[in-house]
Amino acid sequence: MALLDVWEFSRSYHNFLQYAELRLILIGKSGGGKSATGNNMLGQKEFESLLEAKTTTLQCQKGEGTWQRRKIMVVDTPSMFDSEGYDEIVRQEIMACVELSQPGPHALILVTQVGRFTTEDATAAKCVWDIFGPESAKHTIVMFTCMEDLSGSPLQEYVQKLDNRNLWEVMRRCVCGYRICGFNNKAEGDERERQVVELMTMVRSTVVANGGRYYTNRLYRMPNVREEHVKSLEPHRNRDSGLVNLCVGGHCDPYCSLGPLFVRGLPLHASVTVGVRAYDQMLTVTDAEG
Repeated sequence: MALLDVWEFSRSYHNFLQYAELRLILIGKSGGGKSATGNNMLGQKEFESLLEAKTTTLQCQKGEGTWQRRKIMVVDTPSMFDSEGYDEIVRQEIMACVELSQPGPHALILVTQVGRFTTEDATAAKCVWDIFGPESAKHTIVMFTCMEDLSGSPLQEYVQKLDNRNLWEVMRRCVCGYRICGFNNKAEGDERERQVVELMTMVRSTVVANGGRYYTNRLYRMPNVREEHVKSLEPHRNRDSGLVNLCVGGHCDPYCSLGPLFVRGLPLHASVTVGVRAYDQMLTVTDAEG
């Protein structure tokens, strides 16, 4: 490891140690075990779960506990990310989630069950990243519940054998799939503590990898988050909000449109399309041959 890398790691780790509180948001489709996972993480019953009740979470809730003398704050979310269309109730829950996790979460925990990752799970992840911003994927950990179904087999071994394109795409965005862990929400005693240690170690590595900082975006930086702010971030409203620029004629210089973004490693006569996001819009520039 280079000296500069060691210095950066040390600074990020030092920043992490300064936090007296860790804020975590449980995300995923309904019925995936988010509430039971939250209770397991906190070591106490803070949320109603399917293990004890017949109802799932209907609104955002916050639970608090301690782990190794550090305050742990967990936000349990309802099924507000199951669909790409947001109604007024969903927007209100997103605002509540932001308010409960101010000034920003240290990690997002995407909860899914072993053997049951579906397109609904992938849609939930996509909607979360659409709302919180693409960089939030770097703060996401994929949590597999029902680990008891693996009968003691390692989680990594199970995942490597999977032929699930949706799951692999989600894990790829979570820093090449390295941030995965498993929970048996029926575990007690030493087994439960081992699971929590594994998760908190992964939360620490996630924060350190992101410069020792928690995640934030413009929703968190607004003094008062209102419904119109959330509405402006809805993916279906921005789906066609990009600008397209096709460079034709002589040797067109794409740099004039893309600013500091340079197209490297391509011959001048090649046709190339490059995109860059600016002012919340995607600018796509195609430099044609000739």
